[in-house]
Amino acid sequence: MNRVIYAVLLALMPVLTAAAAEPRIPAAKKKLILKLFEVTDAKDNTTDAIIDILGGRLGVPPIPEDQRAEMREEGEEMQQVTEQTQMAVYDRYFTEKQLRDLIAFFKTDTGRHYVEVARKMAIETRTNLRAAATMKVQESEQEQRAARTRNQLRAFGAALAAYRADNKSYPPGKNIDDLAAALAPKYMFNVPREDAWGRMFQYEGSGDGQHYRIVSSGIDGKIASASASLQTAADANSYGDDLVFIDGKFVHGGDPVYKQ
Repeated sequence: MNRVIYAVLLALMPVLTAAAAEPRIPAAKKKLILKLFEVTDAKDNTTDAIIDILGGRLGVPPIPEDQRAEMREEGEEMQQVTEQTQMAVYDRYFTEKQLRDLIAFFKTDTGRHYVEVARKMAIETRTNLRAAATMKVQESEQEQRAARTRNQLRAFGAALAAYRADNKSYPPGKNIDDLAAALAPKYMFNVPREDAWGRMFQYEGSGDGQHYRIVSSGIDGKIASASASLQTAADANSYGDDLVFIDGKFVHGGDPVYKQ
């Protein structure tokens, strides 16, 4: 796929070259800009940006640094376009004096150190951003699953309230199939047996018919020992990440914004 990006870059060269056509820049200033490119490795950095943009558009995975280096070396035409593009930008924003000052700075130990670490910093930043974005997407997905599961539990609560109004008690049972048999189809036409993670709900009705609990094992798929009791645990942490619904209320895993 990286070869595809390279092929696209080559195909776009005529368009990019036309777009990057530089204005008339005095020879002395052009020489200074080229010198600044040399001491800062500026062309390689811009080439990396082009690779990232096209890679994102084509939906390819992040390109490793060794392959980026290979593409830079092979992309002579890309380097020419990069140089032309940057030339016009540097001409617009820097005077000759400022260019000389920058060149002088980047020849110092501090300036050279910056040039040496700049690409590493950029790579590390891209890696961290990708990791953060991936984590955010995963967190969002888990939050959505939790929200759907809470809605399922609320639907159970409404159906069980109606059942109790008619029967003066909650349905007996030790599992979700027992609950489904009691509720369907009168109180709940489609009884969900699985939560939004695809795992079976756990149901238990008390012997006197006055209490019930329904539990989702949450993200980790494991039912905590505290979740197996009809009594509310003193320590909320003992529920782990379970969503625990007892007698129509969340005792753990409820939405702090949207109450019962």
